Amino acid sequence: MKEIKVLIVDDHSIIRKGLRLVLESDNGGHVFLIDEVGSGKEAIGKIKQTEYDIVLMDYMMPYMNGAEATRAIVRFKPDVNVLAVSNYDELEYVKSIMKAGAKGYVLKNVNSGELVTAVLTVLRGSKYYSNDIALKLLEEAEKNKKLLSKKVMTKKEVRIIKLIAKSYTSKQIAREFGVTKRVVDYYRAELLKKMRVNNTAGLLMKAKKLKLIA
Repeated sequence: MKEIKVLIVDDHSIIRKGLRLVLESDNGGHVFLIDEVGSGKEAIGKIKQTEYDIVLMDYMMPYMNGAEATRAIVRFKPDVNVLAVSNYDELEYVKSIMKAGAKGYVLKNVNSGELVTAVLTVLRGSKYYSNDIALKLLEEAEKNKKLLSKKVMTKKEVRIIKLIAKSYTSKQIAREFGVTKRVVDYYRAELLKKMRVNNTAGLLMKAKKLKLIA
């Protein structure tokens, strides 16, 4: 049986004990050697001293959240395997910790078999998501694909977005197109509706995601 060294990072001791029991109750033929810490800061100190095969990282913790802790850990140990284990299924949390360097994301209601599967999948070098998370990511990808395939953006609108990205004001954009500022303001309002965002920052983020701007 293969030994797997695990560090559980969660600010609630009952959750740490629960994850430990889950791993130990259905170990898939593996021996899990488990340490626990209650904060991101403790995790960083522990990982500097000890080699772990995988870190089970909570997301919402005081002082330093899971994404911040993961980013700090990956800085000095780029090959570390971090699997996020969270109560939150919002994609903003998923993307944040994955961008920080995590290699998977599962919810805390995960059953024992799936948690072991997630751990082993990440250790094999692949990413792993809980079904609910995977479906949300797939739905978002499909929405983005449909938005692009329908070509809802005209050349003029794309050009306006690119100028906005260069910090052009509505007045400056108006001069570029030979129209009034009022016309540009109308286009900007329509762009927010089309992209389903509330402000310029959201517009630029969505445009970047859709590869309309670099």
